[in-house]
Amino acid sequence: MKKILLLSILCLAACSNQSNQANERQNEDGSKLMTYTKSEKEVKRETENYLESTDQNPNFPNTTPIRSESTNNNKKFQEIIHAKTPYEVGNVVVNGRDAWITVHTGQEMTKSQQKKTTEEVTGILSEGLPRLHFHVNVKP
Repeated sequence: MKKILLLSILCLAACSNQSNQANERQNEDGSKLMTYTKSEKEVKRETENYLESTDQNPNFPNTTPIRSESTNNNKKFQEIIHAKTPYEVGNVVVNGRDAWITVHTGQEMTKSQQKKTTEEVTGILSEGLPRLHFHVNVKP
């Protein structure tokens, strides 16, 4: 008998409809249950410096007038290289703090000339954009 009584008490306790009130609250009119505990001020402060905030699906092209940061980097790479060297910018890939840039020289070079050109372009780009680590590939 004790076992049945104990089992029924455990079942009733497990089936109770009590919720954890510490993390849950309702909005002002009580129609929505909100479990997010940060205020709108905190969320705005965290996201105000995020450069690419859009309402677009990431699988589709962005149609908002805000250009992406990577496009600005590509333009900056071209400006720096055109201003300081006679070379042309090819493929540019930026991932985090690393940037891989292909530079077209327009002429065949020996390995030592390519190495010297790579060091020259890397130094010029590092002066212009010191926040990135550059990997320069020299091609004719």
